[in-house]
Amino acid sequence: MKISVRSVLAVIGTVGLLLAAAGPASAAHQPMPDGWSAANPASGWTRSWGYVDSTLAYSGFSGGARTTSYWGQALCTGGYNCTNYVAYRLQRNGAPDFVRGCATGSNATSWDERARRCGVRVDATAAPGAVLQWDASAYGNSAGHVAYVDAVFGDSILVSQAGCSGGASREVLSLAALRARGLGSGGVEFIHPRDLPNPGGGTPQAPTAPTAGTAFEAASNNSWLNLDPGTITGATDVAAMTVGDTKYIYTIIGGQVYEAASNNGWKNLPTGIAGAEAVAVTNMNGVKYVYTLKNGEAWEAASDNGWRDLPLGSVAGATDIAATSMGGVKFVYTLIGGTVHEAASNNGWRNLSTGGVTGASRVAAMAVDGVKFVYSIVGGVVYEAASDNGWRNASTDQVVGASELAVASVGTTKFVYTLVGGTAYEAASDNAWRNLSTGNVTGAFALAAASTPDGVKLIYSLR
Repeated sequence: MKISVRSVLAVIGTVGLLLAAAGPASAAHQPMPDGWSAANPASGWTRSWGYVDSTLAYSGFSGGARTTSYWGQALCTGGYNCTNYVAYRLQRNGAPDFVRGCATGSNATSWDERARRCGVRVDATAAPGAVLQWDASAYGNSAGHVAYVDAVFGDSILVSQAGCSGGASREVLSLAALRARGLGSGGVEFIHPRDLPNPGGGTPQAPTAPTAGTAFEAASNNSWLNLDPGTITGATDVAAMTVGDTKYIYTIIGGQVYEAASNNGWKNLPTGIAGAEAVAVTNMNGVKYVYTLKNGEAWEAASDNGWRDLPLGSVAGATDIAATSMGGVKFVYTLIGGTVHEAASNNGWRNLSTGGVTGASRVAAMAVDGVKFVYSIVGGVVYEAASDNGWRNASTDQVVGASELAVASVGTTKFVYTLVGGTAYEAASDNAWRNLSTGNVTGAFALAAASTPDGVKLIYSLR
């Protein structure tokens, strides 16, 4: 979208969209626009004139985040483009990338049609997490406009938005005024890639910044005693694997991926992989592969290529990632809009939905005895799906209350590791997935697992 915020003021000031380049002091003297409903006096985050503030920092959209392109959207003055900001919010929510997935072009006016082509619901019903979208004709320009819905109360909604001139705002809008402008008749619509719970009357909370912590190792042959290697701190995500007798820990520290090896005193060394949000690893024929998510897109780096970081090119809009290998083929699993997708190295990394694994918040994967297994957390319950069963997603039943997930295998026995209230639990396929506390791995917020050739199971956690 390429539009000046100042032109926005002239176009739709009468319907209460005070998209201000000015700050709250001048906005405080604005009269309540015609068509507005009374603001909820108990809300705590609205004012009588409807204007809230002119910063998007509460959402994390500041600094480097603001000057990064999301879903391929254009960057305008200081990164304040309406489509780029909304794409940023949707990506953080785990919504699917319908903007690039089903049509070409870049302006906000086409977002409703793109969504319909991707099977995303479009209607006149407001919901937190939805996109408020104007066609060009309704907005009075050539590009249209989109805003992000933070909250809904009664006949009013709290939205946040940006414009190419460098302005941004968070304001309360009246649904009655939007209906007068075209809501319900096609000119103004809500797009629902992934609706969220309503935050209610309080101030919408900023997305939580990634928690950073220290890496610990616990082994099954040492009663899961949790030990600090002493070299890995400030990490936000962790992955692990073994190659021969050597154990490897991969962590994200300040967006950079680091590798620490047990045969090098766990010295933590940068791989040069930057901008990472999540990390997964696998190995094949002695080569280590690191997969990362950057702005929802999947990348691959290999130890035999100097960790040169290359995009898979087919995976976008992802919120979690896992990897495994089997029969000389590498497989990457990603969560896109809660659905698990599989991409294979022998298929040009074409990203295909598993179909049966949906509604998930976390994903893990492994290959055992020629079968690929995908594990996911759905509503706190761990599910298993197998490639030899059409990816039918079956509940483990015993593994519940989970927030994080990791897997490993010893022989043909599969092990699932979860965090429940910060404590690591282990469930085994040969024990009916009975979920047992490790006892010593506590206070954790991230989890990885691996196993050694001689059958020792390893848990790596961040706390």
